[in-house]
Amino acid sequence: MIGAYTVGKRAVKFGYERYGVPGAVASGGAVLAGYLIVRRVLRSPDGGSESGSGSDGEGGSASEE
Repeated sequence: MIGAYTVGKRAVKFGYERYGVPGAVASGGAVLAGYLIVRRVLRSPDGGSESGSGSDGEGGSASEE
């Protein structure tokens, strides 16, 4: 599996070769932002569904019984 460091390093290298230092900064920033967004999206459903449905389901069952 390719790690975040490897992907970032390759993006910075590509940006630097193509556009110089500003390209390296821009491509590195874009990859970092994309990585953080994807990580947040992938973690949200797991954490939200466990605590949200577990609390609602248990609370509703306990109050109804």
